Amino acid sequence: MYKHLLALLFALFLITACTSQSTVYSPTPALVAEISRETAALVLPDGRIYCSAVWIDRDRLLTAAHCVRASQMLQMFGIEPMFQASEDAKPELVVEVLKYDVDHDLALLRAPTKYLHGSAALATFTPSKGEIVHVVGHPGAIPWAYVHGYVSAYLPEDFFGSQPGATGPFMQLSAPIFKGHSGAAVFDANGNIVGIVSRASEKIPDVAIVVHLDTVRKFLNERP
Repeated sequence: MYKHLLALLFALFLITACTSQSTVYSPTPALVAEISRETAALVLPDGRIYCSAVWIDRDRLLTAAHCVRASQMLQMFGIEPMFQASEDAKPELVVEVLKYDVDHDLALLRAPTKYLHGSAALATFTPSKGEIVHVVGHPGAIPWAYVHGYVSAYLPEDFFGSQPGATGPFMQLSAPIFKGHSGAAVFDANGNIVGIVSRASEKIPDVAIVVHLDTVRKFLNERP
């Protein structure tokens, strides 16, 4: 009887293990489509995508400040919407930089456009640790690539010291984030912005540093 009991317990263990491994998170197609419509690509004059941005209304976008500073000609930024108004539409190359904050790695752009796109609102609350969040960006110039991850930690204001672009607080995201994701919005399950991707961790793989929602809100509320 003892052997039968052990066999039964082992069988239950296998069933539980297989069930847990088969439970894979899958976002709704509607959410991925929505946040893709709200994501833009920053392109260089030669057409190469180098950063991401998010539409917050009809003609304004949020991105990372280091994306703005990466170009020698600020007026030559371009926006390449995923959903164009016509087949012959081309990326626009004149974007006005309204303001940027090097310390917090945020920039606000204006790009009057005839293209069709969505616009995202800021979330009311910051996500909890362990909560699933979503990103659409352009890693390695691959356009509009979707990835999801988890909020793994919140980092205090002075966590990275006094280096430029390192004034927190930050949200730490466990997700495969690469060059080209910079400036992309991090969305919650409702499609609202909970942060802006600043950079991938240089020491820990699949970990990204995200500008905190409170910092984004304060930046938008401040006058240029």
